[in-house]
Amino acid sequence: MRLAAGLFALLFAGIALLVAGDSPLLAIDRTVNPALAGLGGPALVPLFQAISAMAGGVATGVLAGVAALAFWAKGFKRAVLGLALAWAGSIGTIVVVKPLVARARPEPLAGIVETGLSFPSGSTTLAAGVYGVIALLLARTCRTGACRWMLALAALAVVVLVGLSRLALGVHYLSDVVAGALAGGVWALIGALAAGAPRPRAPRSR
Repeated sequence: MRLAAGLFALLFAGIALLVAGDSPLLAIDRTVNPALAGLGGPALVPLFQAISAMAGGVATGVLAGVAALAFWAKGFKRAVLGLALAWAGSIGTIVVVKPLVARARPEPLAGIVETGLSFPSGSTTLAAGVYGVIALLLARTCRTGACRWMLALAALAVVVLVGLSRLALGVHYLSDVVAGALAGGVWALIGALAAGAPRPRAPRSR
């Protein structure tokens, strides 16, 4: 898990350096974006907006808080630390890196209003960080490999859908989304490492 977090961090840093410089990655972004912006036509815009809203700062903060209460109630108290690290770390990365890279957003779809800078995608970062750490913490309670795979696939599906929604709305480049997933993944893994494994409850005395 530590190795994966380190690898994700290196990949994120590499993409940030490429985006900040004049690299072929920028040409790829400019090619991919027109193909995905407006995906599915106007009818799907409200759906993509709803998916994006699932990964907003407030929404993920509330989700992390509810999950923390649930884990605490089940006796997995260190999960609260893991969730706090994943959410706060993701927010911190967004706040620090966006002005450093200072990448302007692409032209969004008509009627879509987004403010702020583009790199990394904040929604994708938070989706990977918060939904990812919840999946990792829940996996600690699984008794079968199938359970762990289902949680992993569910978290991955959320991240992919959020990233796709940002591209379809035309408010991010592909590299913004990929970098956001990597950054959030780092914080999800850090949160899971900090939380450790749930301690078995002591049997009640009769």
